[in-house]
Order: sequence, then C-alpha cells, then structure tokens
Amino acid sequence: KAGYSVAMYNFGQPRVGDKNFAAFATSKLSTSRVTHDKDIVPHIPVTAGMDFYHACFEVFENASGSVHTCSSSRDGTYCEDSTCADQYSLAQTTVDDHLTYLGMSVSCAAVSV
Repeated sequence: KAGYSVAMYNFGQPRVGDKNFAAFATSKLSTSRVTHDKDIVPHIPVTAGMDFYHACFEVFENASGSVHTCSSSRDGTYCEDSTCADQYSLAQTTVDDHLTYLGMSVSCAAVSV
C-alpha cells in the first residue's frame, strides 16, 4: 500500500527467480537475505542451466558466527557474491548449516497440542 515502508528479512532463502526477477526485486524491495556458511538451501536451484538468481542483499554468517554484508548493490543487478555463500560449490554445502542461524537452532518439527 502506498505510504508504507516494508522490509523483508529471510534466512536461508532459495533462489526464486531469473535475472530479471532478481533485478526487479532488488529495485523495489528492501530485502535482507541472511545466509549461514555452507547452507545448501541458498544454492538451489542452481544458476547453471536453470538461470535462477538471488536479489540483493546478502548478509553472510560464517562458520564461527561472524556476520558481514555482501552483495549490497541496489543498482538493479542480481546478487551472487563469490566472497560469501556463493564461495562454496553445491557439493560443499550441507543441510546442517540450514538448521542454525545466528546461533539459534531452527526447527521444522510439528508440535502436537
């Protein structure tokens, strides 16, 4: 709605669109995409042959818990930063790193009431 400022923060987001979508989302949304070290989810779907890309910008948490901003460009380009999560190949990734973000355990377990 006009007049409202909206910001989105997500953790371990997969790639959700092509270069055009990534550029559009970067230009229109205030997005912070947090990635944790070798988390597999931000690496899927792959870019090669499928043309999926991330919108900006990435906040990268390394294995020791240090956090820094990557790919902070808001110039309408997609953001695949080879100094952050994209430094790892798909073969180097793990589901385990998707289960902890910023020192907090993430669970998808159902709870019965």
